[in-house]
Amino acid sequence: MIGPPKTAALVKAKPKPKPAADSNEIWDADAVNAVDDEPDDGRPQAEYEIIYKQSVSPEDMFLGVDPERHPGVSCSDALLLKVLLPGTKLADIELDVRATFVRVQAPKLKLKAWLPEKVDATKGNAKWDGDKETLAVTLPIIHEGLYGSVSASNEMD
Repeated sequence: MIGPPKTAALVKAKPKPKPAADSNEIWDADAVNAVDDEPDDGRPQAEYEIIYKQSVSPEDMFLGVDPERHPGVSCSDALLLKVLLPGTKLADIELDVRATFVRVQAPKLKLKAWLPEKVDATKGNAKWDGDKETLAVTLPIIHEGLYGSVSASNEMD
């Protein structure tokens, strides 16, 4: 025998094969660094709906047209978020409003809803309807146009 005595061959661990990529995926999980800031605590998501609101002016009522605004969703003045919270009391509700999302927490339900428009979180209004067990949150939309950010709740002098 020539050379040092043979030792047991080291067995290298085989790398785990990657799961087959879905041909319909746009990104793979490694490419998206999404961090869930709210761990799942087992509470289900509350049912909700988002409704666009628009103030009606005399021009809208009598002339049927307001030359300053488009009648569509793009000129809505506020968002109305209705959250159904069955079995909840007003004292148990936590509400956190930001410019782009709303977080509602109750003992049995929770909700984190991303808003379709940027809103003015400081000028919102929330009302609790105990009979329907519904929280209604009205938030003025911030319109970003040629003149910068304009809140729908700003009034002209």
